[in-house]
Amino acid sequence: MKEKILSIIRNIEYKKENSFELSKSKRVFIACVQNHGNLGDQALTLAAKKMLSTYLSNYYQVELTVSNLLDKKFLDSLEIRASDVVIIQGGGFLGNLWMDIYTALINTINVFKNNQIIIFPQSYSFTKDENGDSEALKVEKLFLSCKKIEVFMRDKISYDLMREHFRKFKNVHLCPDSVFYLKDDQDYSNVDRNGALFLLRSDKERKITDAATTLIRDTVSRKYGNIKYSDTVIKGRITKKNRSHKVAEKLKQISSYNIVITDRLHGMIFAYLTNTKCIVLPNNNHKIKGAYEWVKDCSYVSFLEDISNFANLFDSVTDNDNNILVNDKYNELFLILEKINND
Repeated sequence: MKEKILSIIRNIEYKKENSFELSKSKRVFIACVQNHGNLGDQALTLAAKKMLSTYLSNYYQVELTVSNLLDKKFLDSLEIRASDVVIIQGGGFLGNLWMDIYTALINTINVFKNNQIIIFPQSYSFTKDENGDSEALKVEKLFLSCKKIEVFMRDKISYDLMREHFRKFKNVHLCPDSVFYLKDDQDYSNVDRNGALFLLRSDKERKITDAATTLIRDTVSRKYGNIKYSDTVIKGRITKKNRSHKVAEKLKQISSYNIVITDRLHGMIFAYLTNTKCIVLPNNNHKIKGAYEWVKDCSYVSFLEDISNFANLFDSVTDNDNNILVNDKYNELFLILEKINND
């Protein structure tokens, strides 16, 4: 009974929030939108919407949340037209590491397999075991059953893994994480900065030990004194109405510090967006190291491979003296969107 009531509420909210867009003839569905407080995921939605506003401007944007896409009754009631385009927002869920959102991705493709589908930049997140290999095989078969689908990977490691494991499926492309596209939306050149901000994981992607964290904290505190602990994940529900504000608040917080220490992918990218010095620590997979490759020539963002070298890197990281942009790396994605927009 509870799930039935929740399903009805989701349907009402969906139609209310998207009523204007749903009435239009040209619609693009942005799928796998999150309602939770992971601000990296929220920034991915903002970046996708910005890209679509520019390169798919003839289409009206309809949001499909993960909750919608895990609800069978909602999916059964979804009215789809042959002209609808589907964008699956970027992230790290093309694989069986995070099962809820991965299932939402699979459900989206099954429902829209006869429509144009574009998967925005993802990490390859299939586990290195029998279950991961089995899921990858299923997904490749699903991709091959689609009428029109293009898949973008957000780092070279993920791209190579896709080409290695998805041998029959050829529509795989490479471009940066979508959030890099938000660079220069706001000017952070004249902000007051003080202290150090730690943005560290506490979930299953964490690699750094408590002992290493203590060592890093002691090193940083000797120079900056003021250390703040935070995260790119906040409490509370994020909606279409408060998304921009919540992400902007986090970017403003980051820009108020001299330096960020983080093992979060979007902690690194948020530091990049705000011109904040950043030392990036490894997590337990390739996605943060892979994303760093796009901005490795950025003077104020440095990736630390070996924790024992933290003190040396800490002393050498500089303030922003160059402005590396990656927007030209999205050209292949933008060409696909423009072609759809003009057809």
